[in-house]
Amino acid sequence: MSHRIEVTGDGSHTIQSQIFESTYHSRFGAIEESLTVFIKAGLQFFHAHQTEKVPIRILECGLGTGLNAWLSLCEAGDNQFSIRYSALELYPIPKDLVEQLNYPSIYSPDRMAQFQDIHNCSWAEWATISPFFELQKLHKDMLVWTPENLCVDLLYYDAFGPTSQPELWSESVLSKFVESLVQGGVFVTYCAKGEVRRTLQRLGLVVERLPGPPGKREILRGIKY
Repeated sequence: MSHRIEVTGDGSHTIQSQIFESTYHSRFGAIEESLTVFIKAGLQFFHAHQTEKVPIRILECGLGTGLNAWLSLCEAGDNQFSIRYSALELYPIPKDLVEQLNYPSIYSPDRMAQFQDIHNCSWAEWATISPFFELQKLHKDMLVWTPENLCVDLLYYDAFGPTSQPELWSESVLSKFVESLVQGGVFVTYCAKGEVRRTLQRLGLVVERLPGPPGKREILRGIKY
């Protein structure tokens, strides 16, 4: 797969995918987007409402640059709670490109090694990346993946957008991921298109539109009751 690194509005990198003709993160600010959509609206929200001190089970679709996973690791470490993080990714980013990404130098320089570990650890096996963060990377196609016995508290839906990969936003595909959520589980995504919101509602989520990061008016958060 052909890639090109670009600098976004907050100084952090994104990657342009030539095949999908889309960037992995917002050009207005990669770190700011991930913090707004996945950490603040997702992880911080769920943790604030958590009644038991048990590891938060997260599923990300897909892993991409590893930014969402790494920021989740940082959040868990800063606040000393545990995460078990599964991530689907069919097209892993080449190692030489990963080594150029500047997220640790901008956000948390002392966690550079953990960022590299996220990309270097083995696929399919659980790996302890930090005392508060375990990771399982799954080399899977989201179109054919099934939840089987996987139950998750929090789902980061970070596929390329409906213009690039419309099939990943179909009701049949989204239904599999909603199925994996436990009661009270949270679904967050940067995509606030009306059809996506209505699809999530048809699948039983209570969906709210939240203020988006720079360059994006709204994002979506759904809760499974």
